[in-house]
This record gives sequence, structure tokens and C-alpha cells, in this order.
Amino acid sequence: MSETVKKSVDTPLFKVKKVSIGNETPLLGQEVKATIDFMKGLQNIDIYEGLDEAEITGQQAGALFLVGKTALEIFHGSYDIAADYVNILNTYRLAVPSDVNVYTMVVPTNFEFGLPEKYKGEVGKPQKPIIDEIYANLDPSIITVDAYSKIKKAYDRNEYLYFRSDHHWTALGAYRAYEAFAKSASFTPTPLMEFENRRVDEFLGTFYSSTYDKNLKESPDFVSFYAPKNEYSVTNYRENGVDTYKGTLVYKSVSNISHGYLVFMGGDIPLSVIETDVKNGRSLLIFKESYGNAFVPFLTGNFEKIYVADIRTFPFNAVNFVPENGITDVLFLNNIITSCSPPRIRNYLDLMQ
Repeated sequence: MSETVKKSVDTPLFKVKKVSIGNETPLLGQEVKATIDFMKGLQNIDIYEGLDEAEITGQQAGALFLVGKTALEIFHGSYDIAADYVNILNTYRLAVPSDVNVYTMVVPTNFEFGLPEKYKGEVGKPQKPIIDEIYANLDPSIITVDAYSKIKKAYDRNEYLYFRSDHHWTALGAYRAYEAFAKSASFTPTPLMEFENRRVDEFLGTFYSSTYDKNLKESPDFVSFYAPKNEYSVTNYRENGVDTYKGTLVYKSVSNISHGYLVFMGGDIPLSVIETDVKNGRSLLIFKESYGNAFVPFLTGNFEKIYVADIRTFPFNAVNFVPENGITDVLFLNNIITSCSPPRIRNYLDLMQ
């Protein structure tokens, strides 16, 4: 071995404090019970003790960003597409009768709140500026629902508002948005304690099935749901707009660990018509994607009739449907990703024709 190589091998890369195993010489035959305090040998102990696990595990996986035990769908929203969403809502407002209340609720996703500060500005885009821009450019007669503030306050209280392994919000997240809608629509929200609370354990959602990330698997989600106690009935329409079958708003069991979100309405139905025991003359039409499924069960105590239209498969003309059914209130409920998605904008254009 050359002198140069020998020196590089023998020279330590950094200085290490020596750690004493014991300061007494044991008697012959005596069992030695020595303990090593490794932390005494670390020169930067304050760094390791205060380290946030999420800050060192963040990594991108395709369209997702994995942070510890949570997966986040990266938001790349476009102001141009959001402007088209505004255009659609404004046009719809002009097309339906003027005495119909039209609301819009743009819901933030977990990416907005769950991305650690160190990654903000480097991964994806913030959502609130685009939500604010949408609301600022709507026809003044469209009533905006500030779900953002309600959800942000609950998130800061560490409420379980979004799934870690799935792209949806939880029922509690939907309830916070329901409280915000109640304020905008001038009704009193039903207290959470007045619903029947159930739970499905061991839920691994769409983010897990697309990554098979071991951290998500080791910390599965659970699905809490709140079933209305008042009387109601559900008639589901198939995509042809003719065939129907009976449904429910909450299914109390699921067949597979990946199907947890299906407890809400059984999934995405082209049209569900809900008749309740409320007699107040108010009827609500909701245009939604799957986020709306967890939201709808809370409404049975506030509207006499509820029409739930999935924007991807709704089988009727969205404008004519309102006067034909005597609808008093219309809510556009979409998460911010949907509101900035060209395929979903196309869905809305199709609904108008």
C-alpha cells in the first residue's frame, strides 16, 4: 500500500468524541453490564432531537408529494382555466331564473395545508390566491361560500379533515364546509352530535394504490361517517336518465380496504334525488364531483328535496332542469383541482347543452 493511500485510510473524516463504556475494572468472572450512551458522542445533538420527521422525508412521486405518513396531490392550477370556470358559473347564473339562489364553494385540498413550509414555493402552487381570484370575478349575485377559512381553523386544531392515503376529504372536513354553506344559505346547521356516528377502520385509498408506499400502509386511514337520523329516501338515476334504483346516503360497511370512501352514497351516481321529512319548500341542486359525496348527508335536515348531480355523467340539461323541477337553490361544490381542470370544464360545457 502506498504512503498516500495509507494516510487516506488512517485519517478520520471527522473527529469523534470517545465514549466511555465503564470506569471500573470488573472482578474476574463478574458479569459486565455496560451501557453505551451513543448520544454523548454526537456533536450536533440539538439538531437530531428537534428534527421534524416530515421535513426529511418529503419526496415527489409522480403527481404526488410524500411527506412522512401522508401523500399530497401536487397542485398546478392555472389562472386561465380558473377564469373559464368563472365564465361557466356566470353564464349559468344568467341562464336560470333570477329568483334561484346560486352558490359556489371552491374547496382547498390537503396539499394547501399539509405541505411543510420548507417546500412551499418549490413544490406546486398555493391554492388560496386562485380561490380568491375565482370569487372576485364572479357575478355579484352568485353567493360565495368561504369553506377555506372554516377548514383552515379546524386544520389548525389538528382535526382529521383529509385522508393521508386518499385524495378526498373526511366527513369531518365536509362537515366544516357544510357549516360554512349554512352561513351563506341562511339556515342553521344540524349539530354533529345529532347524527349517528359510525366508523370503518383500515382504509387505504387512491394514493396508496398508486404508490404502494410502505409509510402509508403502516398508518392506514379510517373512515368516520355521520348518518342522518331524520327520515329520507334516495332514488338513483342511471346515466340514461330513465332507469332508477333505490339508494342511501351512507353505507355502513364496505367490501374492500380500498373502498372506504364508498360509504358515502355508494360512489358517484349520475343523479340522486333525495326526499326528506323537512317541509320548508326549499330544494337544492348540487353540481359536484366525488368531494360532494361526503357533504350531502348533512343536508337532509335543511332541504325538502335534494338533487345531487355528478358533473361527469348527469343525464339532463343543467339549465332546463332547474325550472322544470322547481328548484330554489343551486350549489356548485368542487375542490380547487376540479375547478382548474380542463376535462371538468369540458364536463360543465356539456351539461349546458
